[in-house]
Amino acid sequence: MLFRSSQKVYVEVPSGAFKDLAGNNYAGFSGNGTWSFTTIPPPTPTLTVNPTSLDFGYVAAGNTSSIKTFSFTTTNVLNNFTITAPTSFAVSRDGLTFTPSIVYTAAEAQAGQTSYVRFSPANANLNYSGILNFQSGSWSDNKVNLTGNSITPLPVNRSEEHTSELQSQFRI
Repeated sequence: MLFRSSQKVYVEVPSGAFKDLAGNNYAGFSGNGTWSFTTIPPPTPTLTVNPTSLDFGYVAAGNTSSIKTFSFTTTNVLNNFTITAPTSFAVSRDGLTFTPSIVYTAAEAQAGQTSYVRFSPANANLNYSGILNFQSGSWSDNKVNLTGNSITPLPVNRSEEHTSELQSQFRI
């Protein structure tokens, strides 16, 4: 039988459930006063992350930064483990597919993982900052500080683009 954490449990033994060596029926007992206990709550999850801060420097608005990594391990995680990035940042399990949040099973989170982060500012000339949120069930923790600055993208040199088009149309 499995019990929930912090659950009050009591045991009842009905009269005659067994006999002593002389053949007498055991008197039994009932109610919650004779044999009872309360199950313990589950241990609090712990999270270790390295590094605890990632700075993406300057990135042109509308572009994406280079990828940075962080590693983490957990203990006492019983549910799926979700990592959520703040606005303008994205996370990935594999360094290829980036989304606002990623999910690991409890076993994966406890085995330790390396995850990936990138910065994609939408607007120019702003300082971005936020913290990665780690969550499992009702437990959550904010651990990795993320910072990045956006700059105005360089204008495209249309004359070079046009020259290249002309050269491809006319073989010289």
